[in-house]
Amino acid sequence: GGVFLAAEEDAGWLVTARMRLSSRLQRFAERLGEHWEATGQWSRAAELYQRMIELEPLQAAFHRRHLLCLRAEGRRAEAIDAYRRWRHLLATTVGIAPDPELERVYRDLFAS
Repeated sequence: GGVFLAAEEDAGWLVTARMRLSSRLQRFAERLGEHWEATGQWSRAAELYQRMIELEPLQAAFHRRHLLCLRAEGRRAEAIDAYRRWRHLLATTVGIAPDPELERVYRDLFAS
């Protein structure tokens, strides 16, 4: 786990390889997570999305899917906490608010 060849210098070919591997991993995780969601394996999907958040903390799609899985499992307080961590990360690193779709998921947590 971690950054591909992290101890090596950031040569052009290495940066490109890291980006390509990261992209492949993200696509695979999205497909696997969608499969687990479709088959009602919410806990497995939530765990996968949490791991992807740890690897790619600024990928909004993983945060959104993670919240939806937690909500589906009835883990409302955890979902609210996860959303607040995401909102704080965005505010402190890039100075923006979560996208409207994630805001809607967050509001829905209070309505349920």
